Amino acid sequence: MELGLSLAAVVQKDFSRAFLNQIELGRARPSTRTLQIIAERLNRPIEYFLQEPSSSATVLEFQMAEAATRLRRGDGERARDLMTDLLARPQVAPETRARAQLILAEALLKLRDYAAAIEILKAAISASEASRTRALSVELYDRMGSACYQRRQPHEAGRWWDKAISAYEDAELTDPLLKARIVGHRANLHYVAGEPREAIAGRDL
Repeated sequence: MELGLSLAAVVQKDFSRAFLNQIELGRARPSTRTLQIIAERLNRPIEYFLQEPSSSATVLEFQMAEAATRLRRGDGERARDLMTDLLARPQVAPETRARAQLILAEALLKLRDYAAAIEILKAAISASEASRTRALSVELYDRMGSACYQRRQPHEAGRWWDKAISAYEDAELTDPLLKARIVGHRANLHYVAGEPREAIAGRDL
């Protein structure tokens, strides 16, 4: 009402007016994506719609989702600010902290602050290895490889990508997109180094 919007203007083609009405009455719960859409169209932060905004695990998840969305749209600065704010909050669970650090590092890489990204990744890797979150560790190794490569340290990048592949296989993960990304990075490193046979062999892993 404050914005002069109709229900149709808020929902558009993403969900129904009836569903929005059910949310307003407390009879339905929106998904993460639906709440993001509602927040954007009403020009409100996600925290506005949630209880315990400073400590809620739900708020932290939404904040990470929003930062990831900002990254996909090329807004590294906003993603960095969101994750810096999250990491400054007290009592963030170790795995959540490491995931937020991963997103923060990605934002810093987009902003070409490679040294800061590497320091953040080191802290996140240490935490993920201590908590034995193996899939997250693989993601972090891959990003560390990317950070080193962008910093023009190809040998160090290759070492991290090799570590990512070994950790992926040791953990018996089944995420083909993650594996393809790591293998692609490693193969590209061979290709740029003038080693086409190694690049082709790497892509066949």
